[in-house]
Amino acid sequence: MADNYESKWCNNWGALEDNSKIFIIEAQNLYEYVLEDYTAYVQGLTKAFENEILKKIFCNFLDYYNSSNLDLNYKIIDSNNRGTIIVFRNFLKRNDIEGFLSLDQMRYIICAIFSDTEDKLLLIFKPIYLKYFKQMNEMFMQGGSLYQIKDIRNIGAHTSPINQKLASDFFQIFNSTFNDFINNYKFLPKP
Repeated sequence: MADNYESKWCNNWGALEDNSKIFIIEAQNLYEYVLEDYTAYVQGLTKAFENEILKKIFCNFLDYYNSSNLDLNYKIIDSNNRGTIIVFRNFLKRNDIEGFLSLDQMRYIICAIFSDTEDKLLLIFKPIYLKYFKQMNEMFMQGGSLYQIKDIRNIGAHTSPINQKLASDFFQIFNSTFNDFINNYKFLPKP
């Protein structure tokens, strides 16, 4: 069954996390049978993207934090990224990938890493991100494609059902963004 999805639109199906594949397969199966509300389809694909970002970026941050002696209790002087730094520090301190960050929180953290900052934590994690991905600012920034994906997902989650036209628009944005993300992942051997 995976071969059918692999050839459908994902350029690098083999690079996906197992749970991401499940979310995508279930979302695609839902699409075939939906009559009016495509919210679950959009939610499933977005969940796959969240999972990929979490596993391919934030697990590396967590692994680095767990293997180092970083002090997270320093005074934050970066007022522009203060809230984001607090969320990032809490994620690292909890050491709990299951209580994962939201798409927006992860997006804000990645944007903060590439902002004009002198924050110790953000500067430490910037090269870890770059070890696995190119910068891809346009994807993560306000108004970028991940922001657009989140906005469409939120329509179905908060205000109204997602119709077929909006689901189709969502898929166009999702497809190019997801493939750009996955195709820029650098596979590194685990130590």
